[in-house]
Amino acid sequence: MSVELSVVICSLNGAVGVDRCCLHALEAQTISCCLEMAEVDDGSADRTSDIARAHGVDPIRHPVNRGLSSARNSGVRRASASVVAFLDHYCEPKPDWAERLRVGYDDKLVPEASNSTGKGVG
Repeated sequence: MSVELSVVICSLNGAVGVDRCCLHALEAQTISCCLEMAEVDDGSADRTSDIARAHGVDPIRHPVNRGLSSARNSGVRRASASVVAFLDHYCEPKPDWAERLRVGYDDKLVPEASNSTGKGVG
């Protein structure tokens, strides 16, 4: 199946949240087979990157903290889907979150913003 939605998680020292909230919740999504997950470790001193790897996600690692905007830009550059969504490491989306978001774009219910890559950003 093709990637329908890229989800970028940006984190600074958020290993516990990346594990407990974000990645477990994304693995339980109704369209998890169509999701691409990108985790941006923005200079963490904890095990954020290790946790991402344990979930099969190849983290993008900034050696020093560059800030949220830089982390999001790194995630968008890695994303392959035409729509990119962002989650913070403490967010725990409901199981149908990604599906509802994707349907909103398909039905043109969600206005798309685009960036220099031409990807829709949600």
